[in-house]
Amino acid sequence: MKNRYLNIQLAILIFYSPLLMSQVEHRVNLSDSAFYNTNICSKNDDCFIRQYLDFEFADSLPDGKWYLFGKEGRDENKFGDESKLLGIGFYANGLKHGEFKYYKYEENGERLSYILNYFEGKLHGSVTYKNKTEMICEGFYYFGKRNGPFNVYSEGKLKSSKFFVVGEMQNWIEIYNDKISKIGNGPISKREGYYLSYGHENGSLSIKALFQDGKLKEYEIYYKNGNVRVKSKGVHKGIIYIASLGQWRTPNFGYASELIQGKFTQFDEEGNIFDEKIIHDQ
Repeated sequence: MKNRYLNIQLAILIFYSPLLMSQVEHRVNLSDSAFYNTNICSKNDDCFIRQYLDFEFADSLPDGKWYLFGKEGRDENKFGDESKLLGIGFYANGLKHGEFKYYKYEENGERLSYILNYFEGKLHGSVTYKNKTEMICEGFYYFGKRNGPFNVYSEGKLKSSKFFVVGEMQNWIEIYNDKISKIGNGPISKREGYYLSYGHENGSLSIKALFQDGKLKEYEIYYKNGNVRVKSKGVHKGIIYIASLGQWRTPNFGYASELIQGKFTQFDEEGNIFDEKIIHDQ
């Protein structure tokens, strides 16, 4: 029991000793551009909360506690004057370690807070983005990889949620006007199982699609009354990333041109077939 207690104490000392040994304070402002980065998301695809930052401390800085202040005359509505704190964080062995806080000031004086946790240079622990009274985004990292729910809020209400297991997105949900609008499984390039969209004003199901190994197998589009409007089954065009546009090309539901091989059927609101195409791979 005594050895276990000593091991716990040793682990705590190992974790915190870099911070205890590196309490030198460094104070810089926005004129010292060598100490922070902009265009953050162009350097890192994982921009859940970091996408909202105008700047962040550079990756490798001398050990100690760092403070970043505003610079008078540079977009004062956005950054505030030189007396306002914009960022604070620790470095140990040249790496970000522990809690990093960033602040943004609105024209009405409200302060937005961004809190990220690091362990030896990697995001590890909770990350949050909030204003004075409401959470805007929150999530959790495990040694640089997203892990658990990542939530986005609007006016205090959940807008979307994605669930990850060590960097791999398992499922996600979007909410609009306090109602579920979309549900899916897997990241956009590896969708698996059913994708559901509740796009009608009354909140009823508008699209149901089945994916296997990231490929669209079949889908149905529904009228507001619940009857099927379009049914497509077979081999469809794939989900691809268009680098020139910086976005994914996803299925264009409802068009026969999306089907490479299979059957495309259209129905009227009473459920009667009025058009059907059998498409062969050419």
